[in-house]
Amino acid sequence: MDSGPIEPVDSSTSAPAHRSRSIALAARLGAWGFVAALIPPFAQALNGPRWLADLAVLSAVGLLTSGIGIAAASVLVIRALPSGLSPLKVAAVVGIPFGATLCLGGIAIVAPLSRFAGVVDAGGPLVLLLGVLVVVMLLIEFLRGRKA
Repeated sequence: MDSGPIEPVDSSTSAPAHRSRSIALAARLGAWGFVAALIPPFAQALNGPRWLADLAVLSAVGLLTSGIGIAAASVLVIRALPSGLSPLKVAAVVGIPFGATLCLGGIAIVAPLSRFAGVVDAGGPLVLLLGVLVVVMLLIEFLRGRKA
């Protein structure tokens, strides 16, 4: 049963498609992990079900997933962009420590009495600053309307 000659795969067209799928997957992990991490605090603030408000493990896993997704997406975006400075590249560079700090926050939820938890608590303003910087750079790139 011969199906004919095997055509070689053109790596120039499959590599960008694979890269964009990888970036999309990592970005979705980052976004949905963060949403999952916010479910218990919102359940507590909105007087939701008590079992959901007490589910600290969901916050920890959500922060870890979000941090890994954000850092991975940032690295992939940096590798995909041409050299030079752009708001998207700045957002990707800032996304790496932002994702790493979210991972550390997830670990601090699991082990709140460790020596490490105090550092994570003190880093709250830094995480807020990094997050705001990422959003501002992405907004600038969106308003510029150019594709990278």
